[in-house]
Amino acid sequence: MSLDTIAINSEISSVAGSLDVSWRDFAVYVKGKIVEATINGGVTSYTINGRTVTKDLTFWDRALKLALEMAAVETSGGIDEQPIRFSAR
Repeated sequence: MSLDTIAINSEISSVAGSLDVSWRDFAVYVKGKIVEATINGGVTSYTINGRTVTKDLTFWDRALKLALEMAAVETSGGIDEQPIRFSAR
């Protein structure tokens, strides 16, 4: 079974949006959740819209990866720069 990364990224973005913080600050929050999950046997939870959701360490690792990537884009002004190369035909 394949991983539904679009749904996971959407959930992570909604959690970050509900906290109303930058991606860099959200990465710090996620690092704290990773520590909390490590202490609690690999799981921890968050509350969004009055609903508590329990997630495992794999989710929080994915959340940290996305948060760091989005923070890098946020830092570069919202545009992820890549060099353009032309080659002769």
